[in-house]
Amino acid sequence: MPTFVYRAKQGPGRTVEGELNAPSHAEAVASLDRQGYSPVWVREKSGADGVARRRLRRGIGQRDVTVFTRQLAGLIKAGVPILRALSTIGDQTAHPALREVVADVERTIRDGRMLSEALARHPRLISELYLAMGQLPLATRLLLGVSRFFAAYGFWLLLAGLLGWAVWRRWTAHEKGRLLTAAFLLRLPWVGAFVRQANIARFARTLALLLEAGVPIERALELSAATLRNAQLRAEMEDVRRQTVMQGRAFSSGLKGARHFPAFVASMAGVGEESGRLEQALAEVAAFYEKEMEQTSRLATSLIEPVLILAVGAVVGLIVAAMLLPIFEIGSGVR
Repeated sequence: MPTFVYRAKQGPGRTVEGELNAPSHAEAVASLDRQGYSPVWVREKSGADGVARRRLRRGIGQRDVTVFTRQLAGLIKAGVPILRALSTIGDQTAHPALREVVADVERTIRDGRMLSEALARHPRLISELYLAMGQLPLATRLLLGVSRFFAAYGFWLLLAGLLGWAVWRRWTAHEKGRLLTAAFLLRLPWVGAFVRQANIARFARTLALLLEAGVPIERALELSAATLRNAQLRAEMEDVRRQTVMQGRAFSSGLKGARHFPAFVASMAGVGEESGRLEQALAEVAAFYEKEMEQTSRLATSLIEPVLILAVGAVVGLIVAAMLLPIFEIGSGVR
């Protein structure tokens, strides 16, 4: 009865090697399965088959193996079935020993074994690293995974984005949705401060110009409130207008109770009302917040630029690493 040597996995982290007697290769694999092993490779230890394989290996170099690998990879990538690819390579190979090895691999696969098992029958030519090349570097696997994900779900992601945009537009078409969205923006770090500064600067500048042109303060507040693009600030200013000037009270008293208008605005409005120069006080408020906006924009630009450079560099580095690491590993494995 022939003797077979094997390498098998026992559990996720343990690899075992050994010998067993079996009437055939299939029986040897079945015996390992019954013992709870997952065979990596199984081959006959000695006999005419081993002598034949040693004879086939004679005169074959690593360069021949590399050329064979490139040819097989190119044909499989082109969609050629593996048996036909092996037959094509064998027909066009000038090296007689390599042609016999390719034919032996083809016969083994026709017998129902995997490519890795067929290649494992020639351990002097095919290294363990070669047999384990399903395991690409992490960067390559990550890039391939992202590529496959977008290839498989790109359409659905686009559809989900369009659906989300449509839902958002419908949500903000209602007053309640606009108010909740505006309140959420005001609570965001940095973004909320910038939105508040931009709206207050626009409102104060418009109100100052209208008062300077002689427009009554009630009408001026109504027109100026319409320039507030944030729905929460606009609603709050409408409440201030109804509770103050429409009832004969001072405008600054309503601003003091406003939640989203800073105390600085109320103080400046109070000073302007006391001095009779409310339009000049509001112009000062507008100039102050316009300067604040300029400084915030400059700071954001100075921070965003290096972040974008780092992000683009990281993406490019990942792509380069994903492309070159497998080449380096293959090169070190076929030396």
